Amino acid sequence: MKKVIALIVTLIITNVLWLFVFVHSAINHGVTMTYHNASYEYTTDALNQAIIVANENLVGKSINEVRDIIKLDVTGSKPFVKEGCLYISQLCLKLNDEQVVYQVEFE
Repeated sequence: MKKVIALIVTLIITNVLWLFVFVHSAINHGVTMTYHNASYEYTTDALNQAIIVANENLVGKSINEVRDIIKLDVTGSKPFVKEGCLYISQLCLKLNDEQVVYQVEFE
């Protein structure tokens, strides 16, 4: 009788462990897919913004001209200036002393 009880307890414990592994695996997969999708959306937004900037040929234009052309970036934010760059989404439009764009970089 002790062997039967020991086998039943062992069976229950292993089933609980398998259930734990299954739940952990499902949660881990969900979190991984969420990060993957967010990364894909971030990259897609950056590419779309780069295409818009390339099509507008903003190098050589003043900061005011750029702000007139691109009022909002692909994320819906206004372009802003920080540390010599006009940031449009993930792109940095480098500004010279005359506030004219001379280079585009990806940040």
